[in-house]
Order: sequence, then C-alpha cells, then structure tokens
Amino acid sequence: MKPATYLESTIALVKTIEESFLVLSERLKKIRDDKLYESSYDNFEEFLEEAKVSPATASKMIQIYEKFILELGFSNEEVVESGGWSLLYSIIPFCKNKTQAKEWMGKTKILPRHELEVAIREERTGVDSYKCEHEMQEVCFKQCKVCGLRTK
Repeated sequence: MKPATYLESTIALVKTIEESFLVLSERLKKIRDDKLYESSYDNFEEFLEEAKVSPATASKMIQIYEKFILELGFSNEEVVESGGWSLLYSIIPFCKNKTQAKEWMGKTKILPRHELEVAIREERTGVDSYKCEHEMQEVCFKQCKVCGLRTK
C-alpha cells in the first residue's frame, strides 16, 4: 500500500471511530435512561463494568450526545467532524446555544490542542494568558512510589 493511501485510510478509520463513539453514546444514554440493564445487571454501573466503560467516560459521552445532538440539534456528521469527543467535552460549558456551539466547534477543528486549552482557560477566567503577569503558586500533591496514584 502506498504511504498516501495508508494515511488516507487511517484518517477514514478515525472518522469511523468517532461515528461509533456517537452510536455508543446514544446507546449508553438509552440503556441508562430506559433502565435496559435491569434484566441482567443490578445497576447501570455494573453494566458499565461488564462493558469495560468507566462511569466517568460514559457520563462524558452521554453529556456530549445530550448537548450537541439532542439539545442543540447538530447532525451526527457535524459532531463527528468537530475534532473528537474529548475536545467536545471540554467546550460544553461554553455552548449555551447553537451559535456559541458553532463557534467553539469551529475552534476544535482548527486550533491545535494546546491553543484550544488556552482559549478555554481564557474563556473560563476572563484573562488573556499572553498579557497575564502570572502570579504563580506552588501546588503540592502526594504520589505513590509504587503505582503512581496522586492525591492532594
């Protein structure tokens, strides 16, 4: 296979994964909301454990589906082309309406991740990161020497 063809097929694979993410998000919401898990599991979390999906990931996926598909009415295609589900999750707080969501979804498409993180931080704080004088504070945490678990 030629390198260009290999690259194109890899990009197509990523799109397929994002499309599958939306299908899975919709299914998780239906399973949770309609309590479809009750016939085989004691609760939704038990089902998630069997499905190998963490409760945090399921929650994020459902929130993205609810916000962008159900509440704001974007098509699956528009959501798939917006740069990935982790980026979409990070912009949810700034998408109060479809106009704001379109603006932020546009940013997820064109900005490198670190620049999107700067834009999110600036939106959250109201401070221009490049003009800030950065009053740094030390943040301490404990980390297990064996497994790497971190706590404050």
